[in-house]
Amino acid sequence: MPITPKIEWTETSENIAVLVHIKHVQKSKFDIYASELFLKVNYKPFILDLDLKHEIDYDNISIRILSKYVEIMCPKAKKELWGELKAKGEKKQLKQRRQHSIEKAEKREEERRQKIKEIKKDSAKAALHTHWSVQDKHKAAVQELKQKDIESGFKEVADFSEEYKEKAEDEGKPKSPADLFAVGRGQESKTRTAAESATKEIWAQVPTFGSSFEESPGQSLPPVRNTRKIQIKFSRKSKKGMPLRGDHNAELAEIRKKRKDDSGPLQEQAIFLKDKGDKFFKSGDYLSALNAYTASINKDPEMVQCY
Repeated sequence: MPITPKIEWTETSENIAVLVHIKHVQKSKFDIYASELFLKVNYKPFILDLDLKHEIDYDNISIRILSKYVEIMCPKAKKELWGELKAKGEKKQLKQRRQHSIEKAEKREEERRQKIKEIKKDSAKAALHTHWSVQDKHKAAVQELKQKDIESGFKEVADFSEEYKEKAEDEGKPKSPADLFAVGRGQESKTRTAAESATKEIWAQVPTFGSSFEESPGQSLPPVRNTRKIQIKFSRKSKKGMPLRGDHNAELAEIRKKRKDDSGPLQEQAIFLKDKGDKFFKSGDYLSALNAYTASINKDPEMVQCY
């Protein structure tokens, strides 16, 4: 069952102040509805319905929530003193009066929403019109630049044609870019023909294979060298797929034995850096291998295997 809260009210010629005695009201749960002749407050379990005696300006209602009550300040539609807050009359008439006031407020709200939609629509049209205006200006500027380029090209061609017009004293002078290109092609052909003729003359003087060289007077040729066979032997492969090369394992072992440095850690020894370079090289990390070999040479310049 809803509970009707206790109220108090005061008035001036301009405003009505309604105090609704509800304690500790939460703003998020407090609901109020107003029209010209009707005021409703809903805060469960409290409900307050007020049929006002005269009209109010419900668009400018202000609410102040305090610890012991809620103050509702309603501006009057006309500046006058009411004397009473509630309207009097039969229940049916008051109901019709309230319903008419609510419908009028809803109609006014719908008109306001429609007006907002029209304003947004007009704003969108204006923005679209501005956008297309900018686009049109941009297109016009581009077309103007294109036209200027075309006119400039025509002017250059006209100037070129005027410069190379045929004159009585120079009948063979080119009159257009096409004629100039043809002349260039002819000169190129003549140059190429001359070069081919010179090349043929040079090659004609070179003796062919098998021809005998005649010794000129006073010229002696060196004796023919003696020939002999040389036996080449390859060492065995250390791994499959590796190129044939000498086996340096024994040599490296001897170097490791002679040049072992016990004064520092193993990581700082030249032979260790050389082995690290070999591992990097086999794994395909050539940059790291190069760095390791360089560090090994810096440690021991006689580490020839790193060169």
